[in-house]
Amino acid sequence: MTTERNNLAESSCAVMREVRVNLWQLVLLYIAIQKSFIKPIFVYLFSNIYHYFWAESYQM
Repeated sequence: MTTERNNLAESSCAVMREVRVNLWQLVLLYIAIQKSFIKPIFVYLFSNIYHYFWAESYQM
C-alpha cells in the first residue's frame, strides 16, 4: 500500500514538473509572440478602426 502511494506521489510530482515546464514554455512563447507577432496585428486593427471611425465622423 505504501509503495503504491509512493509511486503515485512520484508520478504526480513528475507530472507536475512536466506541467510546470510546459507552462514556462508557454509563457516564453507568449512573450515571444507578443513582442513580434501580436503588436503588428494590434497596430493594424487599431489603425483600421481609427480610420473607420475617422472616416465615419468625417462624412457626418
